[in-house]
Amino acid sequence: MAEFHENAVAELTIQRFEEWEHSRPDIAKVAFSKRVDRWVQELTNLSVEKPLVMKHAVQNVELDKVDKDPMLRLLDAIRSQLR
Repeated sequence: MAEFHENAVAELTIQRFEEWEHSRPDIAKVAFSKRVDRWVQELTNLSVEKPLVMKHAVQNVELDKVDKDPMLRLLDAIRSQLR
């Protein structure tokens, strides 16, 4: 069983995800995190734990590569609604 998961994990690449995504036009309207979860489930029979994935992403992101403008605009919109 562990060997199956190790082999499946080796298939978890951006290219494989994009191939899977393009083969499933019905999935386009599904939230990105749910698409990833479905793909991982199909490949490994495991489920992605979103809070852990998000924590990992936040801990490992290179901040200089993040486009902060959308978040700043959202923050401005929230502040304007609170006035």
